[in-house]
Amino acid sequence: MKKFIIGALVLLIGVPGFAFNFSNFLFFLAGIIPALMILGGAIAVYLGIEELKQSDNSAANVEPEIELGAARLEKSAEKSKKASEPVTVEPVPEPIEQPEEAVTDNQDEQPEPETKQQESAPPSTEPRQPDESPAPETEEPTAQSVQFKGNIETLVFHTVECNFASGKNCSMDFATKEEAETQGYKPCKICMPDT
Repeated sequence: MKKFIIGALVLLIGVPGFAFNFSNFLFFLAGIIPALMILGGAIAVYLGIEELKQSDNSAANVEPEIELGAARLEKSAEKSKKASEPVTVEPVPEPIEQPEEAVTDNQDEQPEPETKQQESAPPSTEPRQPDESPAPETEEPTAQSVQFKGNIETLVFHTVECNFASGKNCSMDFATKEEAETQGYKPCKICMPDT
């Protein structure tokens, strides 16, 4: 409340004082305006000089960047010229083809030395074993007998119908559950909940 009363008294005193001294106020205003113009002009000139300095610095910085850009363009043009130059490739000699008659003659001739060797070799009492050895038992089962797929990371095996059997780590194939369990794999709890 004190602030309001003080403010009102100052206004009541100030308004008549301004009205009686209005001519003095105009003289003061006439003297202060040129001073403000001089001050504003000086500030504008100073800011203009700073702006010119900054534009000169930026222009000086742009010129080396332009030169660097031109150098980069020249280097890329040289690289593209090198890339576009034809590459010399030495021709690979083609294999010599034998006429068909010569090929058939060679095929006919090959069995003859074997028969000669068989005739000259003494008969043995032991039966002759075939050239191909029987497939080892550890070989993976054929695709027809695959019933289970084993995950090599988790050591869990799934039925081939299981959604998890199509994972990238399910690369082991098993024909029976026993085979998978002997290799250390555990049954999947989703596709084989009974085990």
